[in-house]
Amino acid sequence: MIRGALLEIVGLPEATKNDAVEGEDATTEESKESSVNGGKDSEVPTVMNLKQWLNEKLDSSIPVGWIDVEPSEGKAIIRFKQPDTAEKAWAKLKEAFGDSPVTYLNSELSGRVMSNLNKENS
Repeated sequence: MIRGALLEIVGLPEATKNDAVEGEDATTEESKESSVNGGKDSEVPTVMNLKQWLNEKLDSSIPVGWIDVEPSEGKAIIRFKQPDTAEKAWAKLKEAFGDSPVTYLNSELSGRVMSNLNKENS
């Protein structure tokens, strides 16, 4: 487990798919699908859309390792590739929204950095 690399976000829309996406291969695969579908799914809250949204908001400066979404709870666990980056990523997300709450597809999000101990017990 990478220290300080897990971020839990809560408040996702219910339609988010329960998938885990890893690395660049998944991004490439999803991009191919979007091209084939003509990008019609851009408003559907999938794990890949969440990852793209994160990359846009973080200016791709903090690489995402994987995202695991729990749609029934409206939350996602995001693992970043570098140690001690989850807190920086959440701060950068809040900064991107200024005085407004962090929102994804019109849903207000809250976030917390997960320690290794919390992850093992959840």
